[in-house]
Amino acid sequence: MWYVWTAVLCFQLAVCQACAPGATVTPEPTTPETVSSQTPPPSSPAPKTDQKTELADTPAAPPPPKEKEPEITLPTGPMRVEPWALSESRNRYDSDVPPNVSEPTLALRAKLTGERLVHMVGRGELIIEEMVDDTGAILKSLADYKTRELTKTYSIRAGKRMMMTGFASLTVNAKATSRQARKLTKVKGYVNVVYATETEEIMIDNPLQYLGSYIEHPRLKEVGLKIKVISPGKETKDRRDTSGMALEYEDGARKHIRKLEFFDAWLKPLYARERPAEKPDGSEYVLYNIVAGQMNADTQMLLKFYPEIEEEKVEFTFEDLELP
Repeated sequence: MWYVWTAVLCFQLAVCQACAPGATVTPEPTTPETVSSQTPPPSSPAPKTDQKTELADTPAAPPPPKEKEPEITLPTGPMRVEPWALSESRNRYDSDVPPNVSEPTLALRAKLTGERLVHMVGRGELIIEEMVDDTGAILKSLADYKTRELTKTYSIRAGKRMMMTGFASLTVNAKATSRQARKLTKVKGYVNVVYATETEEIMIDNPLQYLGSYIEHPRLKEVGLKIKVISPGKETKDRRDTSGMALEYEDGARKHIRKLEFFDAWLKPLYARERPAEKPDGSEYVLYNIVAGQMNADTQMLLKFYPEIEEEKVEFTFEDLELP
């Protein structure tokens, strides 16, 4: 068996020679297929970043600048009427003059201002007692007004816009001056103003129960406010339905009223539209038309009023106003 061991020994010697130092190993041929199939060496991992640190280091965007509220400078000094502007309106037709052509007019605009403007809750129209131009023509006088217009006032509050401008605008129309006139030599008149500083509220249950009579409430009696609920179709000229309520304010009670609101049994608002009207005898009342909802025995009326008011007649006289 000596030849078997010799073959094994020769095989082991061949293997040892192949692995010995200095042996040459022929590499496999490189092809595009083998390159693409080879796995690329692993790249070094990206350094970990702390997201919280990045967010903390990034400065936040500044908030948008807030719009500054315009500063309100309250007017000072006594209540007064100041002239503001004059304008004229004239028309000329070469032919085919339409009917009811408006006459030429002169418009005077004025400012009502003063330290008590912030407490104004009502005012009247600009009443002109005398307006004369430099030709001697009388452009307007007390004879051009109805009697109730001389003392009538309207509910108005000095809101934010009025406080920003610092005055209430007043306008009155008069006859236009002649072509020869150059200025108004004298303008004299006044405006009625109402002031108040406190407001109260009372609730009237089922105001319809007072049809044809006065609303009863102890606080109204203390203040002396007389408010009558007018029956529809009997005391009014143009109201024959029950879609709202007509109230007549007696002895100056209207000047005390700030606002009226109506609600149903679940205190849901019944939106009302307010407008003045006249009785057959010419006296005035206020009609509150309900535009959303229905008024019935479950209706409640919230009455906001001024318990105390103060009235002032602000007089003025302008001289030598240049015409436009």
